[in-house]
Amino acid sequence: MVSVGPSPARRSILIRRVRLFVAATVTDNVIEAVIAISAGTMASSTAVIGFGLDSVIEVAPAAVALQFSRPDRERRERAALHVIALSFSALAADVSVESPRLDLHPVPRYRLTVMGMSSDNQAWVPEACTLPSVQRPLRLAEFDDLFATALREQQRLSPTDLRWRLDSAAETTARDLTDRESSCCSFFTFTLAADAGTLRLDVQVPAAYVDVLDALAQRAAAGLTA
Repeated sequence: MVSVGPSPARRSILIRRVRLFVAATVTDNVIEAVIAISAGTMASSTAVIGFGLDSVIEVAPAAVALQFSRPDRERRERAALHVIALSFSALAADVSVESPRLDLHPVPRYRLTVMGMSSDNQAWVPEACTLPSVQRPLRLAEFDDLFATALREQQRLSPTDLRWRLDSAAETTARDLTDRESSCCSFFTFTLAADAGTLRLDVQVPAAYVDVLDALAQRAAAGLTA
């Protein structure tokens, strides 16, 4: 009698591969969910939070694949199909709830960001910026914290030049933050120097990025008066 399907040895190999793929998928979605939900919470962004919740929902269908790597997979198929159906129903419900909220409840606080958001709340990010979208709210929060805790004075020296005076104790934080910012947004030039007991931080951009510097200056001014 001719056997249909893989041999036991081949089947064992395929089962191991399925489990590895499922483990990788679940791990990726969990990490994605943690980052997105954290970033969305910090930025009060329902869009980013919804993206994270989508990743949570996607874990269920991935885990369902494990059902078919077990000997009694036929018996488990019905339960697996129910899980898949429930997962997609949850995803559809999530999209239905979040979409209207994005249109009806904009977040004015984040109209102007370090990465350059236009005044009408539509994201505008220069092509030169390489920071992943999900990390931008986290970077913004770092600048907000620096402005709120260390910024003492702001001067606009020219359309392309901005000067901040910070507490000298914030030097390590400021150097680390500006180094990371210039690595993803190469149009920024940050120059730090000690000056009369404070830390002077000069920010320069090419003329093409004056709008981004304007947004950054307004962000800093808000932190200075907070």
